[in-house]
Amino acid sequence: QELRAVSRLDGPLQGQAGIFLFDENVKAVGNDYDITGATLTDTTISRQKNNAEAVFGSLEYTFMPQLKVRAGVRYTNDHKVFDVPYAKTADGTPLPLSGPLSKSANASNVSWDISPSWQVQPDTNVYVRVATGFRAPSFGAPTGTQAIQVAQSEKNTSYEAGFKSELFERRASVAFDVFYYDVQHQQLTAVGGSSNQTALINAAHTKGKGAELDFE
Repeated sequence: QELRAVSRLDGPLQGQAGIFLFDENVKAVGNDYDITGATLTDTTISRQKNNAEAVFGSLEYTFMPQLKVRAGVRYTNDHKVFDVPYAKTADGTPLPLSGPLSKSANASNVSWDISPSWQVQPDTNVYVRVATGFRAPSFGAPTGTQAIQVAQSEKNTSYEAGFKSELFERRASVAFDVFYYDVQHQQLTAVGGSSNQTALINAAHTKGKGAELDFE
């Protein structure tokens, strides 16, 4: 559920603020099979409860008719509990899982963005945007004798610059931008390896860059 209030004021300053509430309760069943894929070897039932709350706000100020600057901030608090109430082989024998069958993770983060835009012509705007993002820790269900896996929080910083323009008496529009991003501790799933298992891991950094062109 998200609730927000948006201003409609006379003058150069506009803004909005709100709250975000999230609640989730998920149960999943996982079956493992032998190398042929024909014989069931074990079954696990996992359950995850997640609740998160956030408050956010942003302001936009028009310094002159051609120049606007928008900035926003968001505080997020996330809490997860993951447990395995059932983990047995096909004949009903409990699996020898290493580690506890229940884990929790808490995370909080402040993310922000800022974006100035400049109207260089009546039908052409250029802009720059810098923003940060956040993903709370994830869990990996146990496989074989592997215990519950917990990943670190994921954080992202992105940069973007571009322009948007309308052409031919607004019968056409074109947009172009270049971007760069750096994700710290990206949460990934690694499959296979010598034990043929699924592992939840964090990459140290994931970096990307590119360009986009859109014409209508």
